[in-house]
Amino acid sequence: MQKIEKTSNEFYEQHCFQCGEKNVDLNAKITPCKHLIFIGTSEGPEYDSLGLMKNNEEDKSCYEIIEKLDDKYIGFCQFGHPPNGMEAFIVYKDLNK
Repeated sequence: MQKIEKTSNEFYEQHCFQCGEKNVDLNAKITPCKHLIFIGTSEGPEYDSLGLMKNNEEDKSCYEIIEKLDDKYIGFCQFGHPPNGMEAFIVYKDLNK
């Protein structure tokens, strides 16, 4: 998976970089588009169109699961500063690949 990482405790609206659909608003409402594959936090998945976390028998984190995706996927990973430390992940499939 191709990764774009940032560190911030701020919460932003998330728009699909391919079609412009607002996938997550400021109230954390999720609106999927055909490119959106996964939304999750360090506490677990919020949206998982491929069922990536379904067979998670080894109790792996969201990050451990999504980082194994191939380069057809692009993951935006946000890591919070302590003491919060919340991690957030949103993954899209690049339909051009």
